[in-house]
Amino acid sequence: MKRALITGVAGFAGSHLADHLRAIGQYDVFGIVQSPEDAAAAPISPDRAIIADLIDPVATRKAIERCEPELVFHLAAMAWSAASWNDPWGVMENNVRAQTNILEALTVVAPQARLLIVSSAEVYGKLKPNEIPVGEETPLRPATPYAASKVAQEMMGIAFAEAKGLEIIRVRPFNHIGPRQKPGFVATDFAKQIASAELGLKPPIIRVGNLDVERDFTDVRDIAKAYRLIIEEGQPGDVYNIGSGRAISVQKILDGLLRAAQIEIEVEKDPALQRPAETPRVVANISRMRAVTSWSPERDLMQTLAEVMDDWRDRLQEKTRVAT
Repeated sequence: MKRALITGVAGFAGSHLADHLRAIGQYDVFGIVQSPEDAAAAPISPDRAIIADLIDPVATRKAIERCEPELVFHLAAMAWSAASWNDPWGVMENNVRAQTNILEALTVVAPQARLLIVSSAEVYGKLKPNEIPVGEETPLRPATPYAASKVAQEMMGIAFAEAKGLEIIRVRPFNHIGPRQKPGFVATDFAKQIASAELGLKPPIIRVGNLDVERDFTDVRDIAKAYRLIIEEGQPGDVYNIGSGRAISVQKILDGLLRAAQIEIEVEKDPALQRPAETPRVVANISRMRAVTSWSPERDLMQTLAEVMDDWRDRLQEKTRVAT
């Protein structure tokens, strides 16, 4: 079996990727986590969870030495785009230094390993109408410190590939949704409000921003499959968009969650949640990804949203039970 290492294995995409790799049955899955609590939560064997601070180069090298990976999926990062303005340098330092430590460790310990750098569609920034659907050759115009950190991660990967000969593939995932996602993202924020109202924890009112914007949403489990396929079949040095290739309005996301709600919910527009400068429509051009892997999303959006609702009901019920 191939030894696969996932950084951020206890996180949203990382945990689903671990589930996917283990289900395939062809990978010995290791994961790097930050704490014993994360190690317990990660969906991998306890002896495969490595507690390490990726900001520490010595700890990072020891983690790489422990598993001697053949495949590395680097997902660990600070991932809140708008909130990155609260600590621009902290986001840049965390995301770039952690990856640099991984690159340096791989150069010494596992130079034959293949590394997947998970960037973000945020690197494209504000798009022009003639740039939709957005392809990999679209100019990068990062509009937040988070997006800028992702550009820096990509460039650092290119530098190590050129100078050290590492096999590195970059991906730019667009919006992904599903169970286990933290608050701070549109679908999970809506779902948390609805589930809270169902449990009587708040009034049956949901506050929303601009519902007309359209984004490229994909189930996180489809994204996880794409990560596996592209690290196995992709061309080192290349970059690949990962998304559904279709625009879905935030209104449709809300409608799907409300359809799964167990009570009537009133929707209120909140001016504080409006983003007047944002790009109204974003769609990924995924032709390069499809040409290499034949991958395409499989999961039904409405089913995904129903599962997001169930996930938040479970989380809030457990939190309420523990509190009492």
